[in-house]
Amino acid sequence: MQVKTFKDKVAFFFRKIAISLKRNYYIIPLIFVAICCVQFMCRLNILSPSFNRVPKEFGAFSCLFIFIVSLLTILSCVAYLNYALVAYGGKRPIFMLIVYYIMWAIIVVLLFMLINANNLNLADERKNLQIAIDTQNFSQIDVINGFINLGNQTKQILLVQLILQFVSVVVVTTAPLVQGALKKLKFKKVDSYE
Repeated sequence: MQVKTFKDKVAFFFRKIAISLKRNYYIIPLIFVAICCVQFMCRLNILSPSFNRVPKEFGAFSCLFIFIVSLLTILSCVAYLNYALVAYGGKRPIFMLIVYYIMWAIIVVLLFMLINANNLNLADERKNLQIAIDTQNFSQIDVINGFINLGNQTKQILLVQLILQFVSVVVVTTAPLVQGALKKLKFKKVDSYE
């Protein structure tokens, strides 16, 4: 019996990963879709209070939009999960991929609307800050600065979510091409490892 070196064990570990990805690369896009979902859910504690102060002329639907985006990120994750996790050689349900793309498009449109609403909110807060500075209302200045910081954090969160959504859809769209390229890979035969 031949003792394998550390280098052989590492090579065999990466070979196992490559074979797993060759059989189902769709796990990688699923990870990106799940990251989008988790990132948005973890930031709701900042988004929710920020959109309570959105100007009324934009409409009172911003909190509803946040709820819809939250719901659709979870459902798009579930839809892609149903598409990605199919037994080796099984037929993938294309309908689930179409549902994922529809939900992705709605999420992106709503994110752009939320970014617009947040920009209106920040503009109003800056006007209020200028009024408080002109009237030398120092207690109000601190409160408004807190709201401006909250609006800036919200802007960053929404932009990160938008970027993650575009990255995830690119990875999902290119998954069949990568899967096809991985299937063409050939591995040389090796002795069995313990």
